[in-house]
Amino acid sequence: MNRREFGSNAATAVIALCAVILTFVVVRHELAPEQAAGPKPEEAANWRSYQPGGHALYPSMDGPTVVLFSDFDCPFCRQFAEVAEQLRSDGVGFNLWFRHFPIVGKHPTAIQAAVAAECAADQGRFRPFHDMMFAEQGEARRNEWARLASATGITDTARFRECLSAEPPMRRVQADLAEGVRLGVWGTPTIVVNGWRYSGVVTKDQFVRAIARPSR
Repeated sequence: MNRREFGSNAATAVIALCAVILTFVVVRHELAPEQAAGPKPEEAANWRSYQPGGHALYPSMDGPTVVLFSDFDCPFCRQFAEVAEQLRSDGVGFNLWFRHFPIVGKHPTAIQAAVAAECAADQGRFRPFHDMMFAEQGEARRNEWARLASATGITDTARFRECLSAEPPMRRVQADLAEGVRLGVWGTPTIVVNGWRYSGVVTKDQFVRAIARPSR
């Protein structure tokens, strides 16, 4: 089996997993009432056995560890990224770890975006690629990955292009999806902090309260 065929098969496996997740996500969104006051905290399943992983967006020695499950094509995820940036600028301490939870069907390029971000991470450029993906949300497409890579400081674009169809980045996306499901994630953005899970739009004030909430 050549690299292209292997990459295609790996992508198919991830898409199949996402399709199962998406069915549950759509049902949850249809059944859940609108909550003007913001998302209510729910207990995160098996959170004490959570294995650290993903990408540290805001490493800090102060404050709790926040695990974020996000989708680069999700407008509410972009909004949360802005909230997190504002809080860090205000000096609020927390550790934020990014993990992928692409929702296929609803967001057609989400998986490709997640894989591209992993390829950027392989060259030490995850954070700038993350920021660029949200800054150009709705405009980035598969044939734009190389341009975005160059714009975020990736110099070995040949290696980056080859990575897009390789097994390891796809496996990492799949691992994030599986971990999200284990923790009870059903949509994006979802944050898990101190044993509590918050799914949906989180405002600045709500996030401050979330990270201040005692561990369960």
